[in-house]
Amino acid sequence: MMKKLKKLLILVRPHEKLEKKTSGGIIIPATIRDKAEDMYGTVEAVGASSEQYIMEVKPGDEILFVQKPGHIEIDKCKLIHMDDVMMVL
Repeated sequence: MMKKLKKLLILVRPHEKLEKKTSGGIIIPATIRDKAEDMYGTVEAVGASSEQYIMEVKPGDEILFVQKPGHIEIDKCKLIHMDDVMMVL
């Protein structure tokens, strides 16, 4: 029997370089930009929300996320959990 996982998964395409300023006007310090390799990306796809689990990002959002060894790579994208998202830019 197949069972749906109750996890909020996000597919993110990491950017190679973090810009100095986001489109929303947030200035990102050089100390973070230097360490943010593979921690900044664009949301490509998101899992479904439910009454208990609400997805807080949508495709096209730019995010900062926590880099963890358990992230799965799929075609130059990373599969991460909603809890790993630090900020929507």
